[in-house]
Amino acid sequence: MLDVLSKSLLIHGFIQLEFADQREEFYKQAATSISEDRLRYRKDIIVEGLENPIDAFIRLLQGHNFGKLIVHVS
Repeated sequence: MLDVLSKSLLIHGFIQLEFADQREEFYKQAATSISEDRLRYRKDIIVEGLENPIDAFIRLLQGHNFGKLIVHVS
C-alpha cells in the first residue's frame, strides 16, 4: 500500500460481468493472438498426480503458484 500512496497510483477494480457482452469477441481475438504468439499465458504445474491435490491446494493458498495452477494427471 505504501507504493500506491507514494507513487500516486490509481487502483481500479475489474468486474468481469461488466464485460460479459464482449466475451465472444475477446475469445476470437485472444485465440488469434495466441496462435500468432502475440499473447502468452503462464501455467504452473507444481503437483504431479491425482493423489496430491491437497498439496496443490495448500501451495495455492500459500501463494507458491503463478498464473493458473494445474495438477498434472497422466
